[in-house]
Amino acid sequence: MGAKATFFVVGCQAVKDPDIVQRIAAEGHQVGNHSYDHADLHSLTSAQAMADLEKNDALLRELLGEGEYWVRPPYGLMTEAEAAALSVPQIRSKTVSIDRSAQDTEDWRTKDSGKILDVIYRCTGDGDIVLLHDRYQNTVDAVLTAIEHLQQQGYVFVTVAELLEIKGIAPQAGETYRRAE
Repeated sequence: MGAKATFFVVGCQAVKDPDIVQRIAAEGHQVGNHSYDHADLHSLTSAQAMADLEKNDALLRELLGEGEYWVRPPYGLMTEAEAAALSVPQIRSKTVSIDRSAQDTEDWRTKDSGKILDVIYRCTGDGDIVLLHDRYQNTVDAVLTAIEHLQQQGYVFVTVAELLEIKGIAPQAGETYRRAE
């Protein structure tokens, strides 16, 4: 398959199985920061939200070494001030639900491979960032099917950083990217 992806990891899960995080990086995938506790950062104080992200960033540096661990906030929520304070880019998928044909497959809600595939096939286009969760077997099954199908159509799967580079976009700290355009 040769597909690459970006995995935004949750720290409290990563500490339980650090080998998987190291394997993800060793296989050439991009690793990003999805917070330490997966709290709704938008509902925390700015200091609490930034502390949670910094705690996970420190863990990623401990496991993988120095690097830029881009942020995808849990639930896609973060205040503008928090986003502006980031020293790395922020990634979000399009924020429309599965019922309205968007890039957030809501696989965490449906847990239905067929529905996940339907959204991926109907809504994926050049430069899109598709949000999926690797913790559900139905999602993993759907992704493996989708990758093969979409590769046959000429799609190439790359990390978010590679996608932006291919599209000539220089990622900026604190900026939010939903797709490469």
